[in-house]
Amino acid sequence: METFTVLGAREPKKDQIWQSPLILSELERLREEGGRAADFLDRSHSPVLLRDPTHAETLQTFLYLLEALRRMKSEAAIPRETVSKTFERAKAVLESQKIKPKGSRLSWLHGELHRAMSDIHKTRGETWRSAWHLKMASRAEAAETPGVDERQVKALIRMANPSAALGLLDALNKPANTDERAGWLYSECYRLSGDPLAALAYLRPEAAGHEWQRARCEVQITRSLEPMAALVHSRYLRARPRPVTRAWLRRLCEAHLWRLCLPEMADDRRLPRLAS
Repeated sequence: METFTVLGAREPKKDQIWQSPLILSELERLREEGGRAADFLDRSHSPVLLRDPTHAETLQTFLYLLEALRRMKSEAAIPRETVSKTFERAKAVLESQKIKPKGSRLSWLHGELHRAMSDIHKTRGETWRSAWHLKMASRAEAAETPGVDERQVKALIRMANPSAALGLLDALNKPANTDERAGWLYSECYRLSGDPLAALAYLRPEAAGHEWQRARCEVQITRSLEPMAALVHSRYLRARPRPVTRAWLRRLCEAHLWRLCLPEMADDRRLPRLAS
């Protein structure tokens, strides 16, 4: 089991362990790991973490619980009681570390918990519960938290509210011509608003993260699957006989959805079959 360590004979202070950059990097590492929600719940119950835990072990417990909640979004069979207990336990960890929902430099962690709960309720069709947790997430997050505003923009995009997302992006004052993520967000807002030509203007040809977004805009403009089919087939042919990635499968599923939604593409057979 991996834990955070800081050089020195003494146990590091809480402020040395509970730092936003360290937490964000560890969350990213956990997100890339395989496994189900139950696996992370089991890890959070490790005797090593629960017996007189250090600040590092307390943080590790919280991150396992948060990652478990994030994965419950796609596991509908998990009982509601388990979801609620996991949320309350993670919240109790933050309270034990005196991290308050407002006024703390780490208050965004409360926002992450509520955002995970919002996603769970949304996938289960519980719209009002999802909206309530999303509102609580916005209240909990401190304005100075790194990356929080961008996550709020993405939440508004997921809720199909591109005009509000654009307003928040303008308030952030991020240069879309140099910031790759900001360019993608602006592009997605304009694309969802029905203006794919404006969306293309924010995409950079050399940015690898913009290639699929560019294909989306071109499909909207040309009403042809050719841009998506080219990317999907390129990755498909390079991957064989090795297994394809989840990212490629997501792109393939999205391309098939475009084919089904647009009448002029219904007979397009250029995409690999989902059963292949």
